[in-house]
Amino acid sequence: NGPYWVRDWKSEHENTFAAVQIERRIIFFVVFIIIIVAAFSLASNLLLQTLQKASDLAVLRSMGMKTKQVLVLFVTQGLALGVAGVLIGLFLGWTCAQFIEMYQEHNSLISGAVYRISRIDLSVRFIDLVWIMTSTLFVSAISGLVPAWRAARLQPSEGLKYE
Repeated sequence: NGPYWVRDWKSEHENTFAAVQIERRIIFFVVFIIIIVAAFSLASNLLLQTLQKASDLAVLRSMGMKTKQVLVLFVTQGLALGVAGVLIGLFLGWTCAQFIEMYQEHNSLISGAVYRISRIDLSVRFIDLVWIMTSTLFVSAISGLVPAWRAARLQPSEGLKYE
């Protein structure tokens, strides 16, 4: 009952929180596009390997390797490369974050006089890591399907034609 009123800090800065949520989604899609580009590289690498190892695949097929086994082999190879990429990416990301944190303790990355903050908070949310790792492994498995399908269609006579 006076000239005063109470405002919640969340409602006061609602636009800022909405902007941060939008930025998080955009960053996820940017990372996802980078993953898609890497998946094209992975698929081309596996496809090239299929072409280079055509005679070896033909020998394996002539010895009784089934189409499903060839599919599993190449999809597993794509997933293995995806897992290796995820592990290397996690290590490099964690290392860079630790370096930035350590650098911020001794030097100023941004000026507190110019901006309202003087420190960049590097917080990693577990759910973000799960989404990125899951999407990376899914795209890696999908990118291994095209070379696997091509390798599975290879007939032993075609693979050994030029040997």
